[in-house]
Amino acid sequence: MRDDAGRLLDILEAVEKIQQRAKAGREAYLEEELLQVWMVHHLQIIGEAAGGLSQDLRHRHAGVPWPDIIAMRNVLVHQYFGIDLEQVWDTVVTDLPRLKRDIASILAQLQEDEYYVEHYWRLSWPEPHHHHPRAPVLTQLGPRTAPSPQVNDDPGVGAGVGQLAWEARP
Repeated sequence: MRDDAGRLLDILEAVEKIQQRAKAGREAYLEEELLQVWMVHHLQIIGEAAGGLSQDLRHRHAGVPWPDIIAMRNVLVHQYFGIDLEQVWDTVVTDLPRLKRDIASILAQLQEDEYYVEHYWRLSWPEPHHHHPRAPVLTQLGPRTAPSPQVNDDPGVGAGVGQLAWEARP
């Protein structure tokens, strides 16, 4: 199951794919059915990924028009016979640049947000004390939704010293 960060990356990737093809211009878009289908398909991906985001993330970033993004996906999927190609193009050139900036900003915040780092876990390296060697501290920051990370301090096994080795636990 994809987490919020994965879904945000899906949105960003779909936006970038649309923008790459949109460079051909409006006339090429209106003339080439393959280009139309490409853009509609990736707009559907954006809406599907947005719909899968947690309510918490959508609430924390209420400035992004999540309901509109999801509603557009529903129209594109369920009312495909009535798609307005001009409206799709307007969305591509008007709304996607802002959405791309918003998603990139949210992803940057998630990377800095302790609540989300390493699937709700944080690995820190406190300063050593004279009677304690420097050892990593693994702190659970929220509900466990991913396998528990185990710190691997054995340089001969798997990941390097101090790196996380994922171990599934019930």
